[in-house]
Amino acid sequence: MNGDNIPGATGPTLNVTDAQLEDSGDYTVLITDDLASILSEPATLTVLVRPSVLVPPQKLTALQGDP
Repeated sequence: MNGDNIPGATGPTLNVTDAQLEDSGDYTVLITDDLASILSEPATLTVLVRPSVLVPPQKLTALQGDP
């Protein structure tokens, strides 16, 4: 991920469960054998943050016909 190895990630798939912002980045795979090695093109993982209410809405009363 982003050029760093992921400890234990040596299988054919990588599952990122409950992805967090810090999991965002470019993931590549280095494949090697006795003759050569090749680095895959990056796959980009983008984790979006759910919006949150920073200021609670104010109580407001409006009468019919008011702007």
